[in-house]
Amino acid sequence: LSAMSLVERCKIMQANIRPGENYDDVLLRVAKEENCIVATNDRELRRKLRENNITTIFLREKARLQIDGYI
Repeated sequence: LSAMSLVERCKIMQANIRPGENYDDVLLRVAKEENCIVATNDRELRRKLRENNITTIFLREKARLQIDGYI
């Protein structure tokens, strides 16, 4: 897939934070509920997402998008 075709398939979602959740928890919860791919360069968040079989997209070498998981 090209980067442009990925962008065309993306949408911005709104989510409410629940008591006791941090922003990483919200991203993880919504990704599970909606079967979403998460784009982030945060290593710890990517690790948590990977442990939950959630596909991530991240920037590699400041120029390339890399996909970790399945689309």
